[in-house]
Amino acid sequence: MPGNHFIGGGPLREEQIFVHGHIRAGRSDERKQLLLVKIRDCVMAVAQVERRYVWVYVSEIPPNQMIEYGHELPQPGQEDAWLDGLPEADRKYLLSLGH
Repeated sequence: MPGNHFIGGGPLREEQIFVHGHIRAGRSDERKQLLLVKIRDCVMAVAQVERRYVWVYVSEIPPNQMIEYGHELPQPGQEDAWLDGLPEADRKYLLSLGH
């Protein structure tokens, strides 16, 4: 929307697409870079815009500051143990989302 984003104190002159996501902290720089590139490429393909019109930001949040499905999230690499430790109803629900 015109007038909502600025660069160097002036409004943008072109329409840009801004994507800002939050991820669980603890992933490698390489993994985060891959995520950024894939998001950018998907946005370019769907919106049919050139690369210069897509801005992607990813902010990391420590897992102990995130709750999803009613439970604090695990540290990266501890997902299986976290899933095994969930109440059966929650585990079944979570697993059903991927199918």
